[in-house]
Amino acid sequence: MKNRGAGGKASVLMNATVAGQYAGCGAMFAKSSAIAGIPTPNVINGTVGTFSAGIFPAPTPGTARALTETDVRLGMSMAYKAGGNPTILMSVPEVVEKFSSYLFTASARIATLMTQNDPVRQGKYEKQGIRAVGAVNTFVTDFGTLELVPNRSQTQYTVGAVTTCANVYLFDPDYWEVSYLQNLQASDVARTGLAENRMLSVDYTNIAKQPLSSAVIMGVNTTLAVTA
Repeated sequence: MKNRGAGGKASVLMNATVAGQYAGCGAMFAKSSAIAGIPTPNVINGTVGTFSAGIFPAPTPGTARALTETDVRLGMSMAYKAGGNPTILMSVPEVVEKFSSYLFTASARIATLMTQNDPVRQGKYEKQGIRAVGAVNTFVTDFGTLELVPNRSQTQYTVGAVTTCANVYLFDPDYWEVSYLQNLQASDVARTGLAENRMLSVDYTNIAKQPLSSAVIMGVNTTLAVTA
């Protein structure tokens, strides 16, 4: 899932001189101008524009702040009430790591460090070993279970004077997909000496079938510890 620009770049309409660009996931939470009565998008700590003329405008994140457990639970509640069932919490690795660490604190009252005996295979032999479990990869809420997924390709952006902000997405994957307008193709190009060169080309886009099924928390400062 791409997330470039201020919380998700706007889409760019293709014309004779400008190449088209698909919007980032954050921008796809835009309001709909085509259908009246659509609920407010599930956006926390940010504002979104209106989808118009085939363009998703870039969203505006709110004040840079730490991620909170309250925000995660609120996002799940908003998406569930709108008909969604998010199962993935996705963000940059720093945020996922801090959320996992927070769940071990006294404030969270959720996870505990533990060890367990576990077979360890060395070559063709097994011996009894001890495995320490020191991370959380699943978070159960009142409105569904979230898998914590770090995304090394998701970028950070600047909010005010803070350059280390990122979005936290609560995705219902049934309503997001990648569509290929042109499949990956390899074409021969001019040789360089003895080297045979190939050009790879592909044309694809993100599709948000129903962004109300999911939620986004914007302006999360990745350097701050998660709080309640």
